[in-house]
Amino acid sequence: MNDSVSDEVNQQRVLIIHHSAGEADRIVYQNILKAVNYARFSHSSIDLAKTKLLPSLASYSTILFATSSIHEIPDYLAQSITKFVSAGGGLVTAVPLWHYNLAILLGIEECSGRKTAMQGPSPETTIEFVQDFFPGLDGQKVTLRFEEHNFCLRLISSDQLDPIALSEKGEPIAWKRDFGRGKVVCWNTQLIATRFAIGLVVQSILATAKISLAPIANTGVIQIDDFPAGFSNISAEPLLAEFGLKFVDFIRQFWLPDILQLGEEYGIPYTFFTVFNFNHTTSKPFPFLEWEAFCGKFSNCGSNKRGICLSELSAFGELGFHGYNHLPLTEANWRSKQNVVESILEAFYVWDNCALGSKARCYVPPMNE
Repeated sequence: MNDSVSDEVNQQRVLIIHHSAGEADRIVYQNILKAVNYARFSHSSIDLAKTKLLPSLASYSTILFATSSIHEIPDYLAQSITKFVSAGGGLVTAVPLWHYNLAILLGIEECSGRKTAMQGPSPETTIEFVQDFFPGLDGQKVTLRFEEHNFCLRLISSDQLDPIALSEKGEPIAWKRDFGRGKVVCWNTQLIATRFAIGLVVQSILATAKISLAPIANTGVIQIDDFPAGFSNISAEPLLAEFGLKFVDFIRQFWLPDILQLGEEYGIPYTFFTVFNFNHTTSKPFPFLEWEAFCGKFSNCGSNKRGICLSELSAFGELGFHGYNHLPLTEANWRSKQNVVESILEAFYVWDNCALGSKARCYVPPMNE
């Protein structure tokens, strides 16, 4: 390894340090790769199972640890990493880890070992985000299975750390800090190494660089497909276990109020594309039993403090049309144009009866056909 570290990092490039010997580490590494490839970050990887040598750090903007096995890194390399960050580089630890010579860099005064698993058949822990690490994250809580591989840490004084998320005891479980001219993001949890949280990996990398580039949607309008819809109020996991609610009840009490609040906070109008059934009926009579049951769940807006009436949706954007059912409006599916017309007329009759507002002015074909 070339020990020289440039004072300024001139390009956005990530060095991922991982370990291929263990199954858990391999899963972490694959999820990290999904994140950096999604964000189109230039990157390269070092596998500690094959080598303990690092390339010249001068050509990288950020180092990302995707393994807890950094104790295998020689002390002199740990010192080089510290020098790299102090000179203006970035460091992300995507998993819980410990290395004596990296402790101060990470914001750790002492490590008293790994945590002992809680008792119970499926112990859980909850972490709460305490800042908008990306928009809308502040105040969100995530419940996870207890992670016995987390470390018991005593961190440096709180005025030198910027917490991202706290444990149930109010202790930082993820944090940012400045070190010299560089920046560090640490996660003492496996959360961001999981498949559903790769956005946190991307944001962690962005947070360590002076200037970062990543593709974003730059969205001004969001289209919500298949809502409202003739959904069955089925019992489905994990909704039943986590919320004690069936599918439509969860939509009414949690999903819909949350996305409407998000749209209001960030000024994003929605277009809801309504589909009345998921059956395969293509000629009269056209039943609406599931749709009527679905609407019934939204009829009493005052029955729950988070309840929303379907008639209120137009205040958050507009309602578009997605079809009587989810069959593309092709002659092959409907056998005649008359059947298509009759299904649309029946749908708009029900539309008026449910007080969904003005007739739809936009249409999205099912399955884009």
